[in-house]
Amino acid sequence: MVCDFDADGKLDTAQVGSEGYVVFYQTGKKSAPIPLGTSDPAWQVSQTFCGDFDGDGRVDLALSAANPEKPSTIRAYVLSQSESGTWKDPQQWVEMKVDENGRSGEFLAGDWDGDDKTDLLLATSIHPEKETPDAEGASRVLTGVPALSTGKSFETGAVLELTDVMLNEGDRGNTLADQDGMQAASVDVDGDGSDELVKIGLDGWHDTYSFSEGDWEISQSSKTEFKDKGLLTRAASDVNGDHYGDVVALDRDGMVVVYLGGEDGLADGVEWPQLSENETLESECAYGASSPVSSIC
Repeated sequence: MVCDFDADGKLDTAQVGSEGYVVFYQTGKKSAPIPLGTSDPAWQVSQTFCGDFDGDGRVDLALSAANPEKPSTIRAYVLSQSESGTWKDPQQWVEMKVDENGRSGEFLAGDWDGDDKTDLLLATSIHPEKETPDAEGASRVLTGVPALSTGKSFETGAVLELTDVMLNEGDRGNTLADQDGMQAASVDVDGDGSDELVKIGLDGWHDTYSFSEGDWEISQSSKTEFKDKGLLTRAASDVNGDHYGDVVALDRDGMVVVYLGGEDGLADGVEWPQLSENETLESECAYGASSPVSSIC
């Protein structure tokens, strides 16, 4: 996990090891091991996140934990950072159920309700045909259950449900063949203070979902396509430095596609030229941006 934990403008690294949670600062300073405190060794860490989960202005750590003996349950713990920079004991903030017919059980971090506290979204995919094997045309359902931060715990909110029929709107194809479940980018594309969930298909289409007044709504949908490219990696960034969140995607051959955010939302994706070794960055390039946009203009 890479984040600026000490707010010095330089990225630091947090690593989960057998001895606990260890924070390595960019200056070379190494913290003492911080016990995970999951209370039960059967619960193993599966994901880590950084964000301001308690809303105090300091970057905290969150982790999800799974228990092989309880495959339908997942927990989230938060390690809060105090104003002095010390780490508080890890606390379990939520335990959530994953549908037994579902798959994944992974989280996505973002501030869905715009209250300056980082939230989580539990993503699963459900196969209704497993429940109704004789049903014709049964589709997979992608679900996202928000775990909204109160500053001291996570509270579940309205479920986001997407079917392949919804995602294959019009003649957009191969949506659920992406095999990426609810994987998406979390980014504030319109600058309103709340993160949107942006899902990008293999062929370049994108859908944007907003959490508004306690429920989800689709705010944008586009069928822009890049045939046979296979967009895989999605990353949030501010590529052009205009303070609106953008989304960057890469295909199997390294082609870069950028979706620029703005007041009206996310623009259609465009191929983004990459620099050769003999070229120099222009003023509109993303200086120091994180991979995969550090060398594109």
